[in-house]
Amino acid sequence: MIKYGIRYFRKYVWRFLIADPSPQGEADNVQQQLNEEQKKHGDLVLLRGFMDEYINLHFKLYGGFVWQQRHCAGAEWLIKVDDDTVVHLPRMAHWIENKFRHIATKHPLLFVGVGGPRLPLRDIGGPFQKWSVSREMYAPEMYPPFVLGGFYMATTETVKTVLAQTHKINVLFLEDVMYTGILAELANATVLDQRGEHFCFNSEQFWHSKKLICVDGVPKLFAVFAAKNRAQIEQNFEELKKIKCK
Repeated sequence: MIKYGIRYFRKYVWRFLIADPSPQGEADNVQQQLNEEQKKHGDLVLLRGFMDEYINLHFKLYGGFVWQQRHCAGAEWLIKVDDDTVVHLPRMAHWIENKFRHIATKHPLLFVGVGGPRLPLRDIGGPFQKWSVSREMYAPEMYPPFVLGGFYMATTETVKTVLAQTHKINVLFLEDVMYTGILAELANATVLDQRGEHFCFNSEQFWHSKKLICVDGVPKLFAVFAAKNRAQIEQNFEELKKIKCK
């Protein structure tokens, strides 16, 4: 885990969702490190009964949502971030205050992020196999509008309302499709795609071209997805901090 500056933002509560380490390999050593982290910082939500694997990500998010509703129900927003995404926190706070809060007054049930592909991947192999969904898992030809799980924001009321719909559907391991798409649709939540506005992928041309948009002297970009390794995470964060408005 790489934590840049989050201790200095006292208006936020930060939690890392951790399920059981794999029984293979160095599970005991990993658990010891987690215990030390929890003792030092108290910033982990430890979820028991399933392995910390991609296939169980929907369980992790459910646990995180329930934790938020029980312990931080007074928070205005819940923000979910993957460990390969970097976020410029002051810039994010600016745009929440000056844009998304106003949108949420008109659309109180709201997910904000990068719109995901609507066409399910069916029974494929190779690097995309982890996202493959059979018709037994999900029969419709298209997903409802949803935002990708690398980063998204939701109002607390959205989380509460989405959780109330979970008994109506069969579980889908693609957590972003399930929570911000299928359940959001049942909850009549608005799904706002802001790709190219406030979010981009590490590989996108406009990110590397530095042709980035500013409004009132503040860059709009505040989150970059899909770093391949620790070095790229650090590089993306430094580049994100360097963006200046002319």
